[in-house]
Amino acid sequence: MREWTEREIKILLTRFPYASDIDLMRLLDRKWSEIVEMAKKLGIKHLRPRSPYDGRFYCSRCREYKTPDEVALVKGVYRCKECGSKVRKPTLQSYRRRRQREKINLLVKKGDLKARY
Repeated sequence: MREWTEREIKILLTRFPYASDIDLMRLLDRKWSEIVEMAKKLGIKHLRPRSPYDGRFYCSRCREYKTPDEVALVKGVYRCKECGSKVRKPTLQSYRRRRQREKINLLVKKGDLKARY
């Protein structure tokens, strides 16, 4: 892991709270884990909007998000009305991580980005 320059730290201080993960990785040409580690040392938090999937359930068999209308409570367990399997409320973090990995891997395949998660 290479040393952080003053320029990189200045970019991190000004852009980390609002910029997307991919933009920061492009700007700094670093892995996301390195960026987060330095931000933690500097005491900066990443401010993000809420997910459009808040309040929805995830059905692993159907592999899609379900609204509360598409889910039934059967004997204390939420089940998908379509296939009958158990559904869970995804955490916001799990959704974000999955989406970020998909975006980054797509950019790496295109050649727009060098680092992977």
